[in-house]
Amino acid sequence: MAKCSSITGIFYHIDSVHDFLAAANTPTSFPQYKDKYNRRIQRLLNCMETNEWILFVRSVATYEEANELEKILSGLVKHHFCILLILNRRF
Repeated sequence: MAKCSSITGIFYHIDSVHDFLAAANTPTSFPQYKDKYNRRIQRLLNCMETNEWILFVRSVATYEEANELEKILSGLVKHHFCILLILNRRF
């Protein structure tokens, strides 16, 4: 199986697993990667503005993080939304 690369953003400390193979991770491939994610972000923002209902799915979050997410989304989503929080706790 081919290995994919990942990066961690300096500002938000978010891990991002690239959609391209580690061997293709070159300075010339980054603009395509960035363009794709900019399109996805714009599509999400458009959905938050126009869709009547949106379901957001979040995994691995504390109650406080889920509550903060709900507050943030309340200011971004024009219509109705729900958050499905998936807790994967091992007993």
